[in-house]
Amino acid sequence: MKITFHKVVNSLPTAPVADGLYVVKVAGTTDFNLFVTDASGIPHKLPDGYIPPLTDGNPRIAQALSGFGWLWGGWTPVHTANTGLLDRGWVLAHRMTAPQMTTGLVGGQMDLLLNGHFGRQIVYARECRARVIFGWRVKVNGTVVATRDLTDNYYERRTNLGNETILEYDQKHGQISWNYVRNNVPFGASIEIEYRCRYQISGVQTNAYGRIIAGYGRELSALFVPRKSIMSI
Repeated sequence: MKITFHKVVNSLPTAPVADGLYVVKVAGTTDFNLFVTDASGIPHKLPDGYIPPLTDGNPRIAQALSGFGWLWGGWTPVHTANTGLLDRGWVLAHRMTAPQMTTGLVGGQMDLLLNGHFGRQIVYARECRARVIFGWRVKVNGTVVATRDLTDNYYERRTNLGNETILEYDQKHGQISWNYVRNNVPFGASIEIEYRCRYQISGVQTNAYGRIIAGYGRELSALFVPRKSIMSI
């Protein structure tokens, strides 16, 4: 949204325009005060000496995060019998702070685009089937604003191997991804992304062995787009 520039010689009008920037002359001096108005038209004085930057549009700010180290404490236990759907719980994967823009936009907000993946997963499945379901949730200032369990889950099946004792595994990296858009994120907000891993071992036969590890090398990119900016002065 564009901030409209207004020049006032002596004082603010009784009904300021919403989303406006006013330059107000201090009577009897050569000084000026700067005011911005919010969406309700309420004026807010900017700090003395503050100079709003000139922009040619909404400044976009990108952040990229990586996470190393296996989540959920490493490997699951070894399973040799069928299990139900086991939940390893929610763990913090990424944390960031929304930019505190210096455009003087009091109470400003941003739109946020997130794109991430769960990193590397290793699955051992001998004489059994292994199913893994990942989920994610986003917190803004400690409040959960979105939760998803991915329907595109990971599935590995290795059965009817006879008396084979060699353990083989399947490894995937960055192939289970997600994205999310959140509007109206406050400037300077604390943003946390948590992941959940659920899994199930089934179809167990003689000499079964199943276990997983996940979450290494996870990555997240974030794009912040202010909903308002000063276009020109």
